[in-house]
Amino acid sequence: MSKYEQKENTGVLFKNDRKETENHPDRTGNMLVKCPHCGNSSDMWLSGWIKKTKNGDPYLSIAFKAKTATAAKPQRRAPEPMDDDSIPF
Repeated sequence: MSKYEQKENTGVLFKNDRKETENHPDRTGNMLVKCPHCGNSSDMWLSGWIKKTKNGDPYLSIAFKAKTATAAKPQRRAPEPMDDDSIPF
């Protein structure tokens, strides 16, 4: 991504050169959102998919996620072994 001046309540989307499957976004980027209630700002990841309406008109479907959120799924812990003596029957 190129460098640009980040302003509050704005964002940018760039062509996703790493798209490997149809589920990957066509556009990726980021935005800076300022809360109108508390005044705190949050960095967000932006994703965009180019889609078409039933009439064939193109539109951009977007999603955003906090940059602090992890992209990887949480790993499951292996169940702890049970002691046969603790089973009541």
